[in-house]
Amino acid sequence: MKEYHSEKIRNICLSGHNSSGKTTLTEAILYATRTIERMGRVEDGGTASDYDPEEISRRVSINATINPIEYKDLKVNLIDLPGYRDFVAEVKGPVRVSDTMIILMDATSGAEVGAEFACEYSDEYKLPRLFFINKMDKERANFKKALEAIKSDLGLRPVAVTIPVGQEASFEGVIDLLRMKMIKEEDGKQVMLPIPDSMKAEADDAYAHMMEIAAEGNDDLTMKYLEELNLTPEEVLQGLKEGFAQQRFCPVFCGAASKAFGVHALLNFIVQCCPSPLETPAWIVKKPGSEEEMELPFDPAKPTAVFVFKTITDPYAGKLSFVKIITGSLKSESSVYNANKQKEERLQHVYIIRGKKLQNVHQLHAGDIGVLSKLDVTATNDALCDPAAPVIFEPTILPSRTTQMAIKVPTKSEEEKIGLAIHRLMEQDESLSIHRDPEIKQTILMGMGETHLDVAISRLKALSGVQAQLVEPRVPYRETITKKAEGSYRHKKQSGGRGQFGEVWLKLEPIQNPEDPEKDYEFSWDVVGGNIPTKFMPSVEKGIVDALQHGALSGNKVVNVRVSCFDGKDHPVDSSDMAFKLAASMGFKEISLKAGPIILEPIYKLRVTVPENYMGDVMGNLSGKRGKILGNANKGKKVIIEALVPQAEVFSYSRDLRSLTQGRGVFEMEYSHYEAAPPNLQEKIIEEAKKLKEEENE
Repeated sequence: MKEYHSEKIRNICLSGHNSSGKTTLTEAILYATRTIERMGRVEDGGTASDYDPEEISRRVSINATINPIEYKDLKVNLIDLPGYRDFVAEVKGPVRVSDTMIILMDATSGAEVGAEFACEYSDEYKLPRLFFINKMDKERANFKKALEAIKSDLGLRPVAVTIPVGQEASFEGVIDLLRMKMIKEEDGKQVMLPIPDSMKAEADDAYAHMMEIAAEGNDDLTMKYLEELNLTPEEVLQGLKEGFAQQRFCPVFCGAASKAFGVHALLNFIVQCCPSPLETPAWIVKKPGSEEEMELPFDPAKPTAVFVFKTITDPYAGKLSFVKIITGSLKSESSVYNANKQKEERLQHVYIIRGKKLQNVHQLHAGDIGVLSKLDVTATNDALCDPAAPVIFEPTILPSRTTQMAIKVPTKSEEEKIGLAIHRLMEQDESLSIHRDPEIKQTILMGMGETHLDVAISRLKALSGVQAQLVEPRVPYRETITKKAEGSYRHKKQSGGRGQFGEVWLKLEPIQNPEDPEKDYEFSWDVVGGNIPTKFMPSVEKGIVDALQHGALSGNKVVNVRVSCFDGKDHPVDSSDMAFKLAASMGFKEISLKAGPIILEPIYKLRVTVPENYMGDVMGNLSGKRGKILGNANKGKKVIIEALVPQAEVFSYSRDLRSLTQGRGVFEMEYSHYEAAPPNLQEKIIEEAKKLKEEENE
């Protein structure tokens, strides 16, 4: 591929609902431009975009894939995005580096939830968007209904740029209103024909509507249109380009991607109307060490500044960093400065990538997208700069993780084996989080949904060779006491020679908030008269701390308790630190049973956003999960519901919410507090703890 300058570059992302045809449209464009010799099929795993084994086996896009094409002296970087919201990290970074979004809609389904999320992402990054109504050859395909859905369901202003000739089995091609010709596709090549007589009236009406929309944003065009009720084709194109850039309307195209129908009309619009990077808004950056924001417009003449928007690990090429050049250029055999890590990185090669295939290039200019290999310290969201003009980019904001599962491995020795694989997995998917929870003694994997975690564990198996699996995590229940109690415990042991002796008198009482915020308890030494030498005080507290880790009811951590050691006895020969530690530990467990012990469960605060018509079902479902509704508020056509729900009830909530709202609901959750579990649940927790202990002892 030859070298392209900024004004000749277009960065286009394809978004939409899962199975709306994003990958197939990408494949059709690659075929129509003769970038590939034949079209692959998603069903066969033969497309340029879906090359990951997980994508091929599941027949869905998981990774954002870049496929550059050359068309009419332009370089167009097509970015095929996943449709599942679970893979939002693979969506938001690539959307951020795009300059235009194509939203695909299934002509048989209307505006599905994936189209709604695509609109939200394009709003967030202020991208002009156009629609491609796909699958016009399928049964129940209806272009006019899809057009109306864009208006009624998505709240946008559509304007048809192509209209279908026939639909369902009779779909033959499209009428390109910019050229007022019928376009057929034969073997990936366009054939231009006169508009059929039966379609002329409909085409004239659609062209008149498009002309009226094109005249609105430009005063000169508006005046001419009002005076003459007509514009030249060049003036219509000018008005469409200006209005599209201002996002006053959404151009709409139609076709059948599996047959490459409608592709050339779409390509011509990309060439004529989609903005180059030089025509897009400046990026907001900061200088290292400063909070002051400044604008950084695309400019090939300025010092180099590059944004890293994605990182993967390739089994052959190693670590690959996907970048967009904001200013300056990137050259092979050069050095750049990582402003985030404050270290220099040496660039051996600069690549472009098509699917999974890397191609060496000498240089990439501002606005282009490329790949760098084997960088030492660089990670996603880092800035690679000219050392004389460093800048920092704000990281791409991702939603909070909503789903967690525990990783279970066959043996303890294999836990260490997956450590390196976990590091590599985290490096290429920043939306994942993995940590070891010492309370429940499990490794917890957190992500954006069940599908996301399922893909992650499959990749972890492939990377490590360990047959790990996901199980529902244990709930980190806790215990506390509800009333005061006191008593004594004597630890005495004689087995020849020096024995063990220690006696403590303890007083327990419940408290709300310990004075030390880093502790869940308070301990006081109230022994008078020297009945226990002060030197044994640390040992007594250690014994208490040990006992707090394993409550008497279920073996869970004990919190919010004040313990006073107020009396006891020692032996001049047999007393020792160990003796008093054991006496305090056993004494606490024994006395706590007289202090009204209860089990506490963690409560999470959920913030659920759903369309208004699902509010009742969602609130009812939350109540059924022992949730307490805190309130709701309107946000446009959606409702935000806040509720407190026990953690034990939310492990599968992403699946439940998707089912209740047809995927249109989203939620965030955060830990709130602990509160007493219902008595019947406490009994169940105690029984399960007994069974778990028996299993561990076997």
